[in-house]
Amino acid sequence: RDVWEGMRKRDRNHADDPILSQATNGTFRLNSRWLRIKLAGPDESRECDTCATVSSHNIRGVCPRNGCPGVLEPANQSRLKENHYRILYESPDLPTALSAEEHTAQIESAEASQRQDRFKSGCIHLLSSSTTFEVGVDLGDLETVFLRNVPPEPFNYTQRVGRAGRRETPGLALTYCRRNPHDLYHYEDPENRVINGTTHPPRFLVTNEKIVLRHMVAAAFSGFFKASEENKARCFKVETFVGDWEQPCAVSELRQFCEGNGELADSLRRIVPEDMHEKSGLTTDQWIDKIAGPKSRFADVEAEVCGDYLDMDRFRQELFKRHEGTGRVETRMKTIASERTLTFLSRKAVIPKYGFPVDVVELDTRSIDGKRAVALQLDLSQAIAEYAPGGKVVANKLEWESCGIKAVAGKAWPVCHYKYDDARNFQKWSESDEDKAPGAQKYLIPRFGFVTPLFQKPKEPTGRARRLYTTRPFFPGFDAEPELKTIFGVQVTKAIPGVLVILCEGRNRESFYICRSCGVHKSEPKGTHKSPSNSACSGTLERFSFGHELVTDVVRLRFPSLPLHDEWTAYSVAYALLLGAADTLQVPETDLNVTITGGDNPSESAIVLYDNVPGGAGLVAQLEREDVFRKVLHSAAERVKGNCGCDSSCYGCLRSYRNQFAHANLNRQQARKILAVL
Repeated sequence: RDVWEGMRKRDRNHADDPILSQATNGTFRLNSRWLRIKLAGPDESRECDTCATVSSHNIRGVCPRNGCPGVLEPANQSRLKENHYRILYESPDLPTALSAEEHTAQIESAEASQRQDRFKSGCIHLLSSSTTFEVGVDLGDLETVFLRNVPPEPFNYTQRVGRAGRRETPGLALTYCRRNPHDLYHYEDPENRVINGTTHPPRFLVTNEKIVLRHMVAAAFSGFFKASEENKARCFKVETFVGDWEQPCAVSELRQFCEGNGELADSLRRIVPEDMHEKSGLTTDQWIDKIAGPKSRFADVEAEVCGDYLDMDRFRQELFKRHEGTGRVETRMKTIASERTLTFLSRKAVIPKYGFPVDVVELDTRSIDGKRAVALQLDLSQAIAEYAPGGKVVANKLEWESCGIKAVAGKAWPVCHYKYDDARNFQKWSESDEDKAPGAQKYLIPRFGFVTPLFQKPKEPTGRARRLYTTRPFFPGFDAEPELKTIFGVQVTKAIPGVLVILCEGRNRESFYICRSCGVHKSEPKGTHKSPSNSACSGTLERFSFGHELVTDVVRLRFPSLPLHDEWTAYSVAYALLLGAADTLQVPETDLNVTITGGDNPSESAIVLYDNVPGGAGLVAQLEREDVFRKVLHSAAERVKGNCGCDSSCYGCLRSYRNQFAHANLNRQQARKILAVL
């Protein structure tokens, strides 16, 4: 304390050159100007006789390592010469600085390819990557792979660790297991559960309507681009693809190509499963509207890109009139116009891309130089929380923050009114519905994505970006009551498809404030505001939650013999069943999700399990089979029987990242009582 007071007293008299620098959060650190590096001589080196810590400072022989009872003794110089870190430091092969870069789907493909080449040549020493490196990448003499969690399946693990040791020398693979059910399960027996684990053939429901439609669009474009040399030329750049920015013709010309094209219609009928012909409009001419109609995804995307270009053109003209520089505006216009057509259509989820993202939206990073530095895309169910006011995303060593929802001229954001009670009975109405309940809130679906401030330089991150908001799924009920089955005393009701409403209601359900004129969003109401492009806006900030309507396969489970009257008991049983279903169906738990809703009687809850995939993946639909449901119940009961050793809940039984809102109230004991009876 005397040393501390002495430094503080000295700094008060020498404020121009303090020993302690004060940070903005009230903490202090040593001023680097006062640090001196002195080479320790051989006689000054000391080594702990217990932990072998080497130190040049000796205070009464106490080891400087916290908690070590050892004593410092004169170091053995010959042994120090064999120290691994000393040898490494003195080696001419050690670079003067280590370079670390990111290689994820957030990085533009051209830049990602360059980073891969620089990594292979040794210019980049550490590459932080996502599943972009999982398949089809040979990095030659890569030595080490570090996995920050246990991959979803054994084949993921094999592919990821298989990046190292592909030449003469063996590779090192180190996996960090987090304290969640998935990682802990594999940590208990890594050899049999992940290293030698069973690789299950990938399964996917080919009757997913959204994905079928996307492949139909791809087939239509394939024929369109091959139809003539003129059409083929439009395959290369967005500018030639749309034709005219003010009066685009891409949608109308694709529609003309499809109309009366019997050969294309026959080809689509051969491609699409027969039981999907009616849904896809192939029994009539409705398929043309789905591909290139005024309400099609393609029509929305055409309007969006033309709006982006024309907005920049108007901005350029304003700057020109004010005699200000237009360089970065023209660069952005060039970036929009020169993007490859197929890359654009894939990025905008018009045609298929890697994986099966079907409800993807983008955070449009309108960076200071006008170029597209990163590609920030998320499923809409995640984006409404990640890109909400105040939310920040770190990509390419920079921090990007959403400032509004993207507006497209002539296109409106869907808005609904909603209300729910403590029993999770959820109701929703269209905005024009006159019968909506008094006091209902509103949610807005940001279907065109989000934007960052125009030409504002992103900041360097000061730490890991924190997620400020969570989302909650709600089940508004069945449009028409489907067939009900009773299995082991549980009423199982299936809907293919059903609808879940995913809401982000802000902190304490206070919602957000959004301007329908310009799209700016705020966490608090402001008297006046500027648009995301930093221009004056006279629009009004209205209170909305962010929402997403997920169309997917749904199963409702009701327990008439053991009514779930307590909300948290219902959630405890629900998450046990979700984990049991994931184990039984042999899929990652993130492929499924669960919520609770009101039952048939007052204060009673029912459980809703659903595929966490837009359009459904045929997973929860299997629960109506008695043999599958029996295995799910058994696996759920095993999950909560107490092997984890906790009293209420932990990451070894019911907790996960997604259900943090319920952590304090989940109780495996209550779930065990219900499941034991079943």
